[in-house]
Amino acid sequence: MNDVLRGFTKEYASSLQAYLAERDEAALLKAYEVGRRALDQGLGILDVAAMHREGLATALTGSLAPEECVRVAKGASDFLMESLSPFEMTQRGFREANLALRAGRQAHDEIRRYAAQLEAANKELEAFAFSVSHDLRAPLRAVDGFAQVLEEGYAQKLDDEGRRCLGILRAENRRMGQLIDDLLAFSRAGRAAMKMVEVDMAGLARSVFEDLRGAAGEREIEFKLAELAPAVGDRALLRQVLTNLLSNALKFTRRRPKAVIEVGGSAGHVENVYCIRDNGVGFDMKYVQKLFGVFQRLHSQEEFEGTGVGLGIVQRIVHRHGGRVWAEGKVNGGAAFHFALPNAGATEEEAQDPD
Repeated sequence: MNDVLRGFTKEYASSLQAYLAERDEAALLKAYEVGRRALDQGLGILDVAAMHREGLATALTGSLAPEECVRVAKGASDFLMESLSPFEMTQRGFREANLALRAGRQAHDEIRRYAAQLEAANKELEAFAFSVSHDLRAPLRAVDGFAQVLEEGYAQKLDDEGRRCLGILRAENRRMGQLIDDLLAFSRAGRAAMKMVEVDMAGLARSVFEDLRGAAGEREIEFKLAELAPAVGDRALLRQVLTNLLSNALKFTRRRPKAVIEVGGSAGHVENVYCIRDNGVGFDMKYVQKLFGVFQRLHSQEEFEGTGVGLGIVQRIVHRHGGRVWAEGKVNGGAAFHFALPNAGATEEEAQDPD
């Protein structure tokens, strides 16, 4: 018997004798304390049983009447059960932890299975959209070709209403073509492989605006570009994000005598935020949830051209980078579109919960 077990055996026997003499809760609590400290010292249930055997033998020393022996044995049994409580609770904790771990593994497997099914469904949907978009191009080209033949060879034989209808036919055909192009772009935004590099966001925003500015004609446009934190992402996809947002800013400020477009942002430990703000027609915030849906439009085609896919592409690209996107606006008070991208130094948990 080692010194630790010898010391506990003496203490156990002494505590058992005290309990048999007093039979109160305070004395019984001593059994729990001895058991807990024995567990902490690395002793096991068999060690406690050996300690109990020694203590019970001491308690039964001498000439005891049978009734007294029964009383001592019953009291000693209660004391033993209390001393084993810490071991029982530890075993129960292990058992519950094991059950929780098993349930966690099952839940993890279930989540992985659902994720795989969702990924397969998304790929199937994207492939379908890609295929349909390509298949639609042939009849569109045919319609436009015959409409062009009518316009060039038979325009003089048509009256004003006929020529007007022919013009509408070609314009709607072009709009359908643009819709297909945007649908393909939306599909590619979810399928394209990403090459992650550090991107100079200020330089990229300036380059995109200069490319778009040429198509704006003689409009008076004030472009303000603040310092922007670099981002880590796919340069081509992030260029698409800025192109879509700046194109919208130019489009929806068209009716202003002077358009003001600002690109700013802020750098954080967890994420970097970028913002494109304009003084255009804005939008009603009660419809903000519709903005990033595919084919969702808050303005009619007569007011502003478009297919309603651009912001859906923005959201898909930002989400693929692990970021988030949101918007603020006011009717006739301009709009601001924000997107946040995880900082390269942020942990996965921090990026998922930036607040």
